[in-house]
Amino acid sequence: MSKEEPLSDLLKFWLVEQGFRPALFQMRIADMWQSLMGDVVAKQTEGVKLDNRILYVRVLSSTLRSDLFYKRDAIRTRINEFIGEEYVLTVVIH
Repeated sequence: MSKEEPLSDLLKFWLVEQGFRPALFQMRIADMWQSLMGDVVAKQTEGVKLDNRILYVRVLSSTLRSDLFYKRDAIRTRINEFIGEEYVLTVVIH
């Protein structure tokens, strides 16, 4: 990287090189889940975990689980827009 790179680009480069990017994305998604998905979904969600670029969401309500199952692509798109890149490959609702 050149000396003219913005600090944000240098930080992203360092995170990738050190292997911290997945952990950073996991923390960001978990922290922002309520604002991304809304209060109703957040209250009915027991766990949100990012593993190997797959987002696993555990939903307590079977009705909501069914609804979110059909919205998986929209959830993936929303999460990827939030983190600023196409990182999450798929969303698994259970």
